Amino acid sequence: SNGSGLPVRLQIPGGAESICVNPASHSIRLLRDFNNYSYRLINASGQVVQQGEVTSKSIDINNLAEGVYMITLKNDEKMITRKIIIQ
Repeated sequence: SNGSGLPVRLQIPGGAESICVNPASHSIRLLRDFNNYSYRLINASGQVVQQGEVTSKSIDINNLAEGVYMITLKNDEKMITRKIIIQ
């Protein structure tokens, strides 16, 4: 983390577009409109720890432990996966 709260560009095949503010603490703040997407948060062990529908630009993560997760956003046409740090 660069400590400034700015989006971190992650080099992931298929583009390094930032989709959320990283790291996150109480909620994941999405940088654009992902309404009608479903989301999934996956921990380092590969377990789905939270999932649901995106209804706003914020996903509440108060119940999650600190650590590195993958967030996947998916709709009928595409799927986007990024690493996210929760702290």
